[in-house]
Order: sequence, then C-alpha cells, then structure tokens
Amino acid sequence: IPTKEETPQYFSIQIDVSKVITNHQIKITMKKTFYFITLLLISISFFSCSSDDDLNYQNDFEKSKNAWLDFKVSSNNSYQYVATGSSFFIHHRWETTITVSNGIVIQRDFEYIDKPEYMPEEDWQWTENANEINTHGSFIAAAPLTLDEIYTKAENEWLIKIKNTNTYFETENNGLISTCGYSEKGCMDDCFTGIRIKSITIL
Repeated sequence: IPTKEETPQYFSIQIDVSKVITNHQIKITMKKTFYFITLLLISISFFSCSSDDDLNYQNDFEKSKNAWLDFKVSSNNSYQYVATGSSFFIHHRWETTITVSNGIVIQRDFEYIDKPEYMPEEDWQWTENANEINTHGSFIAAAPLTLDEIYTKAENEWLIKIKNTNTYFETENNGLISTCGYSEKGCMDDCFTGIRIKSITIL
C-alpha cells in the first residue's frame, strides 16, 4: 500500500502516460487529415485538367464564345437569329426566328419552307409573342433559347465527347455559332441533336 508521500507520484505518472497517448492520437489525426487534403487536391487537379479533354472543338468553342461576349455587348444583348431544320423522312424544311431583347426572348416565329399539304394551314406558319412563348408545343420548331443558353448547352451537352457519335461545330456567323451538335454514327435520318443557325442580326 503506497504511503501518502508516494501517492502524488503515482498519479503524476498516470497523467504523463495519458498525455503521451493524446499526443500520439493527435499525430495520427493530423496524418489522416494531410492524406485526405492531398487526395482532394489531386482529384481536383485531375478533373480540372481532364475537363478540356472531354470537350470537342475546345479551342474553336472558346474563340466563338469570346466573339459572342463581344457581340453581346455591342448589341446590348438584343438580337434576332434564324434557326433552320429539315427532315429527309418527311421531305420538309423549316425555319424558326427567335427575337431577344435585353437578354429575354420576346418573340418566336415558325414557318415551313416546304408547305406540307397534309397539315392544317394554321400549322404552316405561326408567331408567339412574349406572353405566348412555348404555347404551340411544337417539337419541330427551335426552342426559344437565348444565345447565352445556346453557348451553355454547347459546352455542357452538344460538344462533350460521347461514344459512337459524330460532333459538328461551325462558326460562320461572323465567329458566332452556325452549327453545333452531334448525331449517332450509323443513323440515317433525323439524328442531329443541337442547333443550326442561318443568321444572327442586331435589333
């Protein structure tokens, strides 16, 4: 049985051992944290470096996007563009004119170039004003997208690398997008996903 004089020494030893264990645990935690941060930084670096490799026509797209940003300023974000479409299956062509004012779609006009006689005449040509956009629900007419939205879709959907597809990107509208999208290899008709823009003009 320890004497009164020995008791404090005994407890002091126990406290010292506890400190050693705590320091050891701290070192382990710090090492784990270091490894976690290192792996996180490597992952971020990997994905940031590989993002360019996942996009077709990366350099051409960046140049066109810069051209769009310049056009956006010079036009006060107010313009009109004509998107075209066609189908070898039904042998018809059509155009959709999108009017944008201050970055907002205010009108959509649709017209068949080759009038389909089997359709009602009211479907050959129509116009949607600001409060009517998308009311026709046509799957043929071009969607009422702004050029900002088109460039976003180009970067996030139409130009990403997808297996068994052919990708297209052209900038014949003074550097702005004229063709952007993809089609499945081996598909014979109506396989294009994206947009074809005939012209872009300032309002």
